[in-house]
Formats: sequence, structure tokens, C-alpha cells
Amino acid sequence: MRTFVLFLAAAALTAGVAASQDRVVKEGATAESTKAVRTFMVRFTEVRLDAAPDPSLTADEVVKLLTEPADDKAPDDKAPEVVEMVRLSVLERNPTMVQFGRSAAVTTGQSFSGRDRPPVRQTQMMQVGTAVHVLATPQDDKVLLETTYESSRFDGEGTADGPPEIATVQIAGRLLLEPGKPTLVGGTSAKSGTYLLVIIEE
Repeated sequence: MRTFVLFLAAAALTAGVAASQDRVVKEGATAESTKAVRTFMVRFTEVRLDAAPDPSLTADEVVKLLTEPADDKAPDDKAPEVVEMVRLSVLERNPTMVQFGRSAAVTTGQSFSGRDRPPVRQTQMMQVGTAVHVLATPQDDKVLLETTYESSRFDGEGTADGPPEIATVQIAGRLLLEPGKPTLVGGTSAKSGTYLLVIIEE
């Protein structure tokens, strides 16, 4: 009977040690995986220029033109207008989405119900806003950013007979970014030049 009791005690002690070691290993793995997860701040900036930059400028030179302080510009140079800035915090390898928008009643036309009656304004609800999807994946000292950026906004006041124009920007693709360095995502010189910059920081 004594031998059997001792055997049970030894078995219980062995099982307890194994469970404790297994718990330590799991806790260590969890702590290590939590420690390894990186968080990034992604910032998109939509900028407008009154005049298109010189076509011979490189992408880095365009970024410098769009981001340099107003004090460093020539007196005749107009500072770029920041149309919108969107910031979102993301975990590596985790899809993240943010959306901002609003609805507004806009004039679509006028109707007349009689000779002596004033015209009736016809309206329609329209939605405008910005939606951003990102997926950040570290690659050595850089970050692969998969993103879609879509924005729409009213451009002007419209008229008594029609709605205002709507300016839109849509970009989708992959970018290999250097943390802390602004990158030109895309741009157009049509009408007033619109450009989209992105920067990712840890």
C-alpha cells in the first residue's frame, strides 16, 4: 500500500511539473507573439495645386514641392492646399478600414406648375466621403502597403438648375514604403492639380 501511495504521489508531481512547464511555454509563446506584433500609423494626404508642377520633376521632387514649408517657397509660389488628411492605426498583417461621409440635399432642377406660380426646386440626396482600406506587411526595413483609397466631394456650389460638380479620387494597389518617408501615390494636373501622398510610421 505504501508503494502504491508513493507511486501516485510521484505521478502527481510529474504531471504537475509537466503542466507547469507547458503553461510557461504557452505563456512565453503568447508574450513573444504579442511582442512581435507591430503597429503602424498610416496617413493619407490629398493635396491640390493651382498650377501643375513641371512635368520633368521626379516623384521625390514633387513630394518635396508638396510638403516643404511655406517659408521655404518663393514669394510668388502658392502653398499647396490640403484638401483632406486621413489617419488610421493598423496592426501588421491585419486588414483595416476607415470611412467618413455625409449626405446632403442638392438641387437637380426646377419644375413649373403654373404661369403665375414660382418654380419649385427639385432636390436629391447625395452622399460624399472618403473610404480607405489598408493591409500593412513588414518586409525587412520597409513595409508593403496594400491599399484602396476612394474619395468624393462637392466641387463648387452648383446652380439653381443643377447640382454642383463632384470631384472623385480612386486609387488601388501595392506600395513598398520606407517608414517615415512621404511617398507620392498618384496625381493629375487636370483643372487644378490633385495629388495623393502617403506616409507610414511606427
